[in-house]
Amino acid sequence: MRTSLKRAAAAVLAVVLATSLCGCDRGSLMTVDGMEIRNGVYISLMQSAYNNAETELKEQQETSDTTSDTSAGETSSTESKESVPITKEEIDGKSGSQWIKDETMKAVRRFVAVQRKCDELGIALSETEMNELNTNVNGVWDNANDYVKYIYGYETLGEYYESQGIGKESYKEIQRVSELQSKLFMHYYDKGGELEVKESEINDYLKENYASVKLLNIAYTDASGKTLEKDEDKKAVKDKAQALVDRLNKGDDPVDVFYDYNLEKAEESAKAKAETDYKEDNEDKLTKEEWIKKQVEAAGIKKAESADDLDQFISKESSSLNDEKLTEYIFNAKSDGKATLFEAEKAVYVVVKEDITKKTKWKE
Repeated sequence: MRTSLKRAAAAVLAVVLATSLCGCDRGSLMTVDGMEIRNGVYISLMQSAYNNAETELKEQQETSDTTSDTSAGETSSTESKESVPITKEEIDGKSGSQWIKDETMKAVRRFVAVQRKCDELGIALSETEMNELNTNVNGVWDNANDYVKYIYGYETLGEYYESQGIGKESYKEIQRVSELQSKLFMHYYDKGGELEVKESEINDYLKENYASVKLLNIAYTDASGKTLEKDEDKKAVKDKAQALVDRLNKGDDPVDVFYDYNLEKAEESAKAKAETDYKEDNEDKLTKEEWIKKQVEAAGIKKAESADDLDQFISKESSSLNDEKLTEYIFNAKSDGKATLFEAEKAVYVVVKEDITKKTKWKE
């Protein structure tokens, strides 16, 4: 990993040197719409374009791979092109070098346009926002960073940027314009903006792409963690899960239901462990009951402060759940807050799907 990142950094530096810059952040490289562009700003925008070129090339190659068959004995594109600099690859019909230069100039024009438009609209960073920005920049420049030291050999990220020809003032300019761009975006698209996105559009998007659920994963295992094989044992697990569903649908607070289940599970596990691990002559001189209680306390079972703390937000495109069928079940379920059961191969799930558009804190 370290070698590949160093190689990438060296490649970026090679691209930068190809622009005939001095390698230091003094003076400006060009003037766009009356605004001088510092060397360091240009270099930073070029580095971003270089990284985007890698992503673009990868997507281009993946698309190509899906439309053409590769014989079993043929060398993979990744292996055969590993040593080819990205500047010599072809991206969207251009050489990688030209693609990077063109994308850099687009970024430069955007950098200027954002500032000009903000000046026109009277959009600026407040004193508080500028103070916070300065604090963050100073931290980047002055604070030791173990990751940067391991990968690049520099004590701070600031030292690394300076080695690339990006000075502190250029970095600060880029961060300031990035904040202005966010403000400009919200000026147009936030509530009351000229291009305000309707609440109904936002809600439709959220309902299509995300789900809000409370989940309990009840595995088909015994108290010792061994997989259950007998149908009657699995039925006992399903019955326990159904009892939890019934409690939730009768109006019991999810906070209590989830806590009771997790506490009971910890107690059962501690009792099973006691059968093999508890010794009467233990150094703490604990009775078996006291030993079990200590194990339960060590499990750290805590009651949620509110039902909202139990929420999980699932993305349809990149679900955090391991079971694809569970994800599919969740997105097909009604968002009515009713508890249901989903039976998987290794577990049964208590699922409570709620209206994600009503999760105002997350939505905001």
